[in-house]
Amino acid sequence: METVKEEYGLPTIDVTDVLLMKTNAVFSLKKDAGVSVRFLVDGQVVTAKQLSSTRYQLPVKPGATVTIRATNRTRTRDETVVLPATLLSQLKINNEISSWTGIFLPNSAVTLTGPNGVTKATASATGRVTLRFPRFTTGQTVTLLSKDGIFRHQQKMAVTEGITPSITVGVITSTSRSVSAKANISYGTLTVSRGTTVLATRNVAATSSSLAIAPQRKGTKLTVKLVTPRGKVATKTVYVK
Repeated sequence: METVKEEYGLPTIDVTDVLLMKTNAVFSLKKDAGVSVRFLVDGQVVTAKQLSSTRYQLPVKPGATVTIRATNRTRTRDETVVLPATLLSQLKINNEISSWTGIFLPNSAVTLTGPNGVTKATASATGRVTLRFPRFTTGQTVTLLSKDGIFRHQQKMAVTEGITPSITVGVITSTSRSVSAKANISYGTLTVSRGTTVLATRNVAATSSSLAIAPQRKGTKLTVKLVTPRGKVATKTVYVK
């Protein structure tokens, strides 16, 4: 009896979704029944953890080239995916801030979802994005999603309590026309006062700030105060030299 050799076409393999993290990625695939797959990262075979019949977790970092090698009984097909090169910032939101800047997938649509609603922004070509939102309450859960085509990155966190502020103040002399202050936070309102007289005030957006003042007499007592949006206070008393 003559044996008839069954012919198979090229296996079908499509990447439908890639969840990219700092040290791994989950690939979702659409493939023919009976097709087996192997994964290569930058040309080297890696062991993938199969999460379901179509989802595989790989040890891989952003920027790598991943090849999915699909095989049926007689034929093999490679599908290559280049992962976006990016840093993937760790989401850090506390109850004091109303904006946050990080780096995620380049040119991606970024959303931050929480009890206050959804905030949307678009990342730059380098992945940098600034999100602006109403202040959250400590313990509330927020979810970030960065998505571009088949690639996405997702994080979830509980909003933390803002840290207790502290400040240091530079030396002020009788000829000084500014006050330099450094803080352990990059938000709040900084004020320089002489008694009940406010000499200068500004909203800070960095840990180092400078406030312009008129020259003060030697020995004058000045109070430098930093107040956070939630009312935490750091105060430093200095004397003009």
